[in-house]
Amino acid sequence: AADCTSTRCYNETIEAIENNVIAFIEFLEAVRKYGKIKRFVHISTDEVYGDSGLGDDESGKIEASRLLPGNPYAATKIAGEAYVRAFITQYKLPIITARMNNIYGPNQWDVKVVPRFIEIAKVRGEYTIQGSGKQLSKYDLSFWLNHGSSWTMPAPARLQKVCERGRIGEIYNLGTYY
Repeated sequence: AADCTSTRCYNETIEAIENNVIAFIEFLEAVRKYGKIKRFVHISTDEVYGDSGLGDDESGKIEASRLLPGNPYAATKIAGEAYVRAFITQYKLPIITARMNNIYGPNQWDVKVVPRFIEIAKVRGEYTIQGSGKQLSKYDLSFWLNHGSSWTMPAPARLQKVCERGRIGEIYNLGTYY
């Protein structure tokens, strides 16, 4: 229900709004009209935070951190989250939001970081990543300390835990360190 290709969202911002915001609102309307949903996990992204800025903020990002979209894709995901909040408030929809990062798998576009690194390693055998090597990213782990480690589980297992144990209306960061 979303175009997750940031690069295409840069070039086709109206299309990104149509795909990631309007289509999502139409989906929320269908969920509302159906009326029998007990729990619904909305998938968002860590890109809503913008650059991690861990050099300036050593505590990292938590669910309540300020949202600073750095690209049109992230802006559309923030809009989706705003509509989730509105539908929870107005229609009492049982929605939980999961902000995920670096999810990869079969048939994924090779423009994302994980598939790109895998492809480069397969072709060249080695590659250089610029930086000091001390770059970190961190998520608030309070939920996972009580419910299991998020970074050792595949994405479907993380989502299952959120669906089973997450609280309606809450947002959970799922992924490796941010």
